[in-house]
Amino acid sequence: MLFNSEVLPEIDQYGFLKSLPTESQAGEPDDMIYSSGLCDLQVNGYAGVDYNNPNTSSEEIEKSLQQMLETGVTACLPTVITGSLEWQKKCFQNLEVVRANSPIAKAMIRGYHLEGPYLNPTEGFRGCHPEKSMVKPTMDHFQVLQDAAGGMIRLITVAPEIEGVIRLMLVPN
Repeated sequence: MLFNSEVLPEIDQYGFLKSLPTESQAGEPDDMIYSSGLCDLQVNGYAGVDYNNPNTSSEEIEKSLQQMLETGVTACLPTVITGSLEWQKKCFQNLEVVRANSPIAKAMIRGYHLEGPYLNPTEGFRGCHPEKSMVKPTMDHFQVLQDAAGGMIRLITVAPEIEGVIRLMLVPN
């Protein structure tokens, strides 16, 4: 995708591009490939900015999104990883404040990715996720996080073998 990252893409009410982003003048037109951009489904942070820190400022998040946009990523799902319920809530609430008040965040953040805490706590299966923060999935627990995320959790990484995970996935939004 070749575009001018100084001009935000225009989107419709559903988040789809209304027109092609403003082109850069790099290369010959026959050599260009036009795309609506890339979507990064798991972004824990970018350009040294940690989305899993509830104290990350709006300015830092906006700057990281601007730098991400310059790479051709026009949409993303900021990812909050396994942690305590309160910590995950604070991370989602912080991201939501930015999304609600920033034009670039409104254009790029299409939802959130919840990575855990519904993972297998067994050593070797949980990776870097802290065992103490893993919980059995319940609709009540998930709803607390979904509310903190403004209803925008769109992707969840889970361990399908954990009791209750499949039932949670079958509940309509």
